[in-house]
Amino acid sequence: MAAAVAAFGAEPATRAAVVARRGSIAGVGDVSVVSWNILADCYLQQYDHYPAHGLSWQIRKTMIVDELVTAQPDVICLQEVEFDVFDNELLPALAEAGFEGLMQNDKKRGKDHPVGVATFWRSNQFVLEGACHRSRTMTTLLKERKMGRTMAVVNVHLQGHPRESQTRVKQLQSTLAELCRKFNHQALVVTGDFNCELRASACGSYLAFGAVVPGVVEWGFEVADELMRIPGHGYSLSSVDELTSAPGNGNAGNAGNAGDAGDSVDPSDVNPADVQSFTFCAHPGRPVDGLDQLWYSPSALRVVAQRALFGTDQERLDILRMGLPNYANPSDHIPIGAVFNWVVPAGSTDGLTDLPDLAAAASAAQGGPAATSQAGGGRGAEGAALIGGSGGGGGGGGGDGTAGGGGVAEAVAEAEDPAGEAESLLMACPMDDVQRANFIAATEEIADLPKKGKPTAEQLQRLKEQRELKAAVLHSVSVEARQILTRVVELRKKAKKQSLKQSQRAQQEKRAQAKEEQQRKHAQQHQHHQQGDQQGGQQGGQQGHQQGERGAADGAAKPVADGGAVEGAVEGAVDLSVEADERHGPTAKKAKNGPAGGGRAGG
Repeated sequence: MAAAVAAFGAEPATRAAVVARRGSIAGVGDVSVVSWNILADCYLQQYDHYPAHGLSWQIRKTMIVDELVTAQPDVICLQEVEFDVFDNELLPALAEAGFEGLMQNDKKRGKDHPVGVATFWRSNQFVLEGACHRSRTMTTLLKERKMGRTMAVVNVHLQGHPRESQTRVKQLQSTLAELCRKFNHQALVVTGDFNCELRASACGSYLAFGAVVPGVVEWGFEVADELMRIPGHGYSLSSVDELTSAPGNGNAGNAGNAGDAGDSVDPSDVNPADVQSFTFCAHPGRPVDGLDQLWYSPSALRVVAQRALFGTDQERLDILRMGLPNYANPSDHIPIGAVFNWVVPAGSTDGLTDLPDLAAAASAAQGGPAATSQAGGGRGAEGAALIGGSGGGGGGGGGDGTAGGGGVAEAVAEAEDPAGEAESLLMACPMDDVQRANFIAATEEIADLPKKGKPTAEQLQRLKEQRELKAAVLHSVSVEARQILTRVVELRKKAKKQSLKQSQRAQQEKRAQAKEEQQRKHAQQHQHHQQGDQQGGQQGGQQGHQQGERGAADGAAKPVADGGAVEGAVEGAVDLSVEADERHGPTAKKAKNGPAGGGRAGG
């Protein structure tokens, strides 16, 4: 672990020194920060791989306090701190070492929500200027006693469910929006337990790029499109950890993490000696890197040293073999830390501006109002609007962490020809030909990629290459270009959906026409059958009538003495009667038997 790679195309910082895990970082630079999830005692029962007597809270608390006091940082950010433990144990112990502290003022205190975050600072170096309390974060505004420079410290313990990437990003967005709206500050540090990996998460993308970029894969799943519509934060931030790949790409070198396209890494297939960096290992052989992160504003701070994760290499191997907590580590997380220098010499504040400087610059470039300070320390509505803006005007974040709409999403919704507009935007995007060609290659569709099921090995490799290429392009272009490219991706997706709907509509119309033609043919066939039956009945009736007339004529030709006329007449009448029965059925029989019977009684 070494120097940070600054976001937004800035030059990477010089490689930082490494300070021993259990050594002091006092005096190494201007300001030092340590962050640690200390594992609340109420959550300890889930671990059974270490003897219970070795994990008592009193033993663990002593180890935690000793390591923090020995390290001598200027700022301490702790997560999973029980409220009564802060009041009765941690604050008194650290106060003796020269610290003041603040516990998250969480309204949900209770048995179902027993923990929060806590921030401590050296009382002889900083004075607390203000604070913002939210459900998963707490921001403290610390002002130097000597120089008067102000640093905002955001202590986070984000939503823990693996599939809640959108909630985590909204928690960051609402926190940074409130900070920008309420306080002036020249430096920013965001640290804590992010519950997602640094190199493969929406939060990493959001902090590094200012907004969630397309193609981010988190815990093996590509994040939803809705995350790209969350308003940007406007700050320029870098991670203390060296980013071997841009945030949003998977890191196949970590055991136990979900990989690309839903693949998972079997810990038994990973050599522990190959896993060099991780901050969480709750179970033997299943380390996770980057859950604990430390971000800073490179416009005001420069990394000069970073705290080692392990005391020795043997300690790292023991953790991989035994899991955490263990005999030397009282928590399931490893503490992280770094030392910074201000970017201006001591005794001067020239060159330092109120953050977020990037938002003000972007607004000025668009001809809009810059973020200006208001009396009483607030940034005012203009600064808040800059934080909420994205791609030409987005909605602000809600007080509960919900993101406003607008910006790219509204522009995409209004596009009548999304495919044509996407190509026009891509051609007009402020980037060179190589970047444009790489973006096209990174976003082209892969042939025969299954909608469901697992892609082939070649397709998985191609997907990985595309994600890396896309992240590299977005990392190298300007903020304006990233916003345009994000819109291009959204427009292309809408065009694809429109094409699919048109294809489905055409198929439905074709099926409807085929059904209508079949019904028409069936009706014609039925009509032909009816006409045939009618013609057959008429021909049969005419033949029977003719036969009856011939019979009557034959009977009339015989001599009266022989009764020929009577016999012939009777035969002819019988023939006519049979014909009527065959043609009219029961109706004809009823007509014969009814009126004929009545007439016979009177005759």
